[in-house]
Amino acid sequence: MLSEIVVPDEGPLDAKIMIIAEAPGEQEEKALRPLVGPAGRILDGLLREAGIVREQCYITTVSQRRP
Repeated sequence: MLSEIVVPDEGPLDAKIMIIAEAPGEQEEKALRPLVGPAGRILDGLLREAGIVREQCYITTVSQRRP
C-alpha cells in the first residue's frame, strides 16, 4: 500500500543531470523533497566532491509515494 503523500520532483526541467531514486522515505515525506534522508546526504557529498551543484540537477523518484 502506498502513502497518500506525494513527494514532488525538484530542480530545473532543462537540467543537464537527472537523478532518479527508487521511492521517498519518511524524511522525504516530511520535507516534501526527494533525497533528503540518509541517501540524500550521501548524494550531496558525492555531488560536492564532483563539483556539481544539487540545485542544478533534476531530482525525481520512480514512485512519488512511500511504499
